[in-house]
This record gives sequence, C-alpha cells and structure tokens, in this order.
Amino acid sequence: MTSVQGPIAVVGTGAIGAGRAALTLAHGHDVRAYDPDPEAEGRLRAQIDAAWPALTRLGLADRASPRRLTFTTALLGPIVNQHLSGGPGGLAHTLEHLGPPAQERMDDLRPVRLTPELAARLVAGVDDEPADVDQPAMNAQRDELLRTRRAHDQLP
Repeated sequence: MTSVQGPIAVVGTGAIGAGRAALTLAHGHDVRAYDPDPEAEGRLRAQIDAAWPALTRLGLADRASPRRLTFTTALLGPIVNQHLSGGPGGLAHTLEHLGPPAQERMDDLRPVRLTPELAARLVAGVDDEPADVDQPAMNAQRDELLRTRRAHDQLP
C-alpha cells in the first residue's frame, strides 16, 4: 500500500466533491478544494460540518480534522485547464491523447434527456420505495452497515 504524500486535491465541490473531501479529511489528509463558484466554499464547509458527526461515529484517523481543508476558487475554466495540461501542444495534444478513450466511453452511453416525465418517474420511484420506512431509522441502519463493512474490510 502506498502512502499519500502532500495534500489531496478535490476539483469541484458539489455533492460528490464534498463527500470526497469530507471522507479524505476523516482519513487524516490535507485537502485542497477547487471550485469556480464564489459561494462554494461556504457550502462545502457546511456539508463537511454536517457529515462530521457520522464520520466520527465511523471512526476518524489520527490527525483527522475539518481544519485541514483549504479552498481555492478556480481561476480557469475546464477547457483552459485542458489546454494547459497539454503542454506546448495545448488542447490539440490533450485531445489527441485523451480524446479516443473518452470517445469510447461516450459511445457506450445512449442519449438520455431529463424530461419532466423522466424527472417525475425518478421522484415517484424514490418516494414510493421508502414510503413506509422511517427515514432516520434507515439512515441509522445504513451507518451500522458501513461500520460493519469498515470493521470487516479493515478500512482506514
């Protein structure tokens, strides 16, 4: 197993990025989060604060702390970042090397439109499934399963 050297970057601090940042902090690492939205830092810190009690119950690594988070508003958009990542060849070089595998993944997808009808079906499916279940009890059961899995897999 390799050890992590230096901070972990989280690019984008929406639902997935915020969860990744919180979990990484709980594992005792420094996190540098990047997001172009000027209001993202406040939302990210609030999401981490909200998740911290559950992460604490699951067990924190040594040095785990939300204070190990630093936040930077991204100065460049994704296309400019891709251009810079291509070195002297710029975006053309990036697309030459990363374009074909990205296209393969896109070819596997079929177009999906989030129509009002599809949104209604998604909401109805989620609403119908746990209709007779106590939401806090479901959350507690999930947390217990995570604790059990963590103990079984000896996750950090």
